[in-house]
Amino acid sequence: MSAESNQCVLLILPCMPWIKYRSGFEKGSLWRSVLKRIDAWRDYTDIYAIDCIRLKSTAKMIGIWSPYSDNEVFQEILENNLDSYPSWSKFKPHPERQEELREQVDRKLSQIAYRYRHVIAFVNVRAYYECLESLSRKYKITILPRDISWLTPRGITNSQFDQLRLELHRRLPLPDSQ
Repeated sequence: MSAESNQCVLLILPCMPWIKYRSGFEKGSLWRSVLKRIDAWRDYTDIYAIDCIRLKSTAKMIGIWSPYSDNEVFQEILENNLDSYPSWSKFKPHPERQEELREQVDRKLSQIAYRYRHVIAFVNVRAYYECLESLSRKYKITILPRDISWLTPRGITNSQFDQLRLELHRRLPLPDSQ
């Protein structure tokens, strides 16, 4: 998909265990489920991951990046076996981590968000959700799912996946995207 299109969507998904899936990252359960459900809009969508991995080359969290186009980042993750689970227990007692993630996401969005007509985040990780929520007005981010409970395991239900499909259909109505 070309970022030159005036109907582009920037879709932000949560990170995944990149080392486990390597170049087959689209086989991860959440990404696979999302890609299956957004197939009709795939040509109009660029997919990025929000990620708290700290790169050795910069000593900073990634923020957001695209495993499709940020090859240097992907290679560094794989070569250095980098991984970081974004549990809320790591972020809640450390506001400086929350702020660093927010700053890195803000930095990257300031470089790319202007290319897109719509920015949609579909995340089930509280640290990521709150980070994107803090930037949602600045970048007009639609954050999904809207009805997430932080008290239960964060598997995504079919109705929550439907929220993403409906939002894409509302933003980019395609002939056969019902």
